[in-house]
Amino acid sequence: MTIVRARSIGPTFFPIKVIGQHYVWNPGYHRWDPSTIVRYPTMSNFVFKEHTHCADETHPGPPYKVGGPLYLTRCKNPDDPVFKTGIWEIRNYAKYVGGFAFSMPGEMVIELDMVDGHTARSFGATGWNKFRPVKPKASMGQFIAELRDFPSLFKWRLKSFRDLGKNYLNYKFGWLPMLHDLRKWYETACKIEKYVEFTRKNNGKWLRRGGIIRDETTTVQLKVGNRIYPTLPTQFYGSALSPSQATRIRTTRDRIWFDSSMKFYIPELSVDSAKSVWSSRLLRKLYGLELTPALAWELLPWSWFYDWFGNIGDIIANMSNSNYDNLVAKYAYVMRHRSITDKYVQEQPLVGGEALRLDVDCVAECKEREAASPYGFGVEWPDFSASQLAILAALGVSRFPR
Repeated sequence: MTIVRARSIGPTFFPIKVIGQHYVWNPGYHRWDPSTIVRYPTMSNFVFKEHTHCADETHPGPPYKVGGPLYLTRCKNPDDPVFKTGIWEIRNYAKYVGGFAFSMPGEMVIELDMVDGHTARSFGATGWNKFRPVKPKASMGQFIAELRDFPSLFKWRLKSFRDLGKNYLNYKFGWLPMLHDLRKWYETACKIEKYVEFTRKNNGKWLRRGGIIRDETTTVQLKVGNRIYPTLPTQFYGSALSPSQATRIRTTRDRIWFDSSMKFYIPELSVDSAKSVWSSRLLRKLYGLELTPALAWELLPWSWFYDWFGNIGDIIANMSNSNYDNLVAKYAYVMRHRSITDKYVQEQPLVGGEALRLDVDCVAECKEREAASPYGFGVEWPDFSASQLAILAALGVSRFPR
């Protein structure tokens, strides 16, 4: 029995505790007299430690052969903020005995909003289209249709500075796509027998399909001020008038991947000789010569612009291809892991004691997993037509994977 559940840890905060003691020199008695007590944090429920929230569902097991949706967010600061303890003394003046703590910023709680949100499903159609077993290997239909613009590629002008931008666009959106289409056509022609053999050999068989959809990492370095607490009297820093600045190294990573077990069945393969592109639907499909809604979308003006910000093209391509290969999935998942890791590094030399070295990590992350129905994302069981249900029955796909 599947049970949907949600669990949370926190938010938790660091408790107030004494981490050190200031002393001042008493020349009359030649001794150190206690002064200020240092506590960290200075207020309760003030310094954030951790917050975790998880929403998922249970499945029979072990072994666990069935998965489902997962949504997990976590924001975590270091387990122990105190990173250095000892004794720092300026002879006959002042002394500090105790520890130094990482003065935690509040932005990690705010940054959790940058990775929070149910967004993995929006990449489901992209993963389905990218890793489906049978799909066009070239876009010759689009290439032939766009040959009408071929003469304009030779209109190069350089009479003014404005012409530089026009020539660049001509190169970027004219020559490069044309050369890319020609290269893909040549690669497909060289491997066409291999593609045909793969399709015939695996027709009606379960195939493990998946891979990376996106994996992007960015790093930004910034000076953010002092992160070492407490701040000692100026004399402890020698010639410096104030503590040094900390460096925040922010690493942001976004990884999206797809995993599935898919089966396609093409009845026409038994009579398709795959000898001539004009008589073989399989060859027309592999070369991208079939007139489909996907090809019509690609030929529309500005369709590339909409696909730049979304996946409309992938959704239309999935609908177009499904009419040919009857593709279904025993299971299909799209996963996304987004994280922000802030590394704080700071070195602070002190007079009369060992230099301080701060090196800590703060993490905010979100993990998601979304499950598809046998016909993809956004198409659920109650919406299946009678023919779709018949195909599932013929291919041996039940409502719940085994």
